[in-house]
Amino acid sequence: MHSIVIVTFLVLLFIVGVSGVNQLVIKQKSMSKFAKEYMHEKQRINALPLQSAKDKAEMLLADSQKFRCIKEANGNDVLLERLSPQLRAFFSLYQTVETVLGEARLNRADIKAVEYDKGLLQIGTDMAGTTLVVRPLQETVYIIDGTERSKTEISEHQFPSLYHWILMTNFILYE
Repeated sequence: MHSIVIVTFLVLLFIVGVSGVNQLVIKQKSMSKFAKEYMHEKQRINALPLQSAKDKAEMLLADSQKFRCIKEANGNDVLLERLSPQLRAFFSLYQTVETVLGEARLNRADIKAVEYDKGLLQIGTDMAGTTLVVRPLQETVYIIDGTERSKTEISEHQFPSLYHWILMTNFILYE
């Protein structure tokens, strides 16, 4: 778990260093304070009911200062059939969702089986360059970097839904 927190912290430092227009300021936060805030917020967000997370995430996606969204209806993709109903609805509506800061990206065209674990489907990239994956027909989103050796390691970095992940990404980048 600490590796994702550390990578997230380093990505934030990188954004602060290179972003001249939309500077993200970390005011004298130590690594441990950031990690504590991250874990507290993740617990709070993960406790939200799916509909509440979806409603909040949809409001954030409408904010062009935070997310760039390309809507294009498409429900005929064979890989979409392997997604849960909520994910299928999301990717049927959105072709692409990207964060304005960082490199987090969801793209319908990028959905594919993970090369080293065909039981997972890649649905996007997290802001730290790690991969967002789901299991077929399940809502839970996992963040992996390819070094995970067991299902336990994969389960350590998860969100109940894509909407919960969007809320956490917003917290990390914009709050």
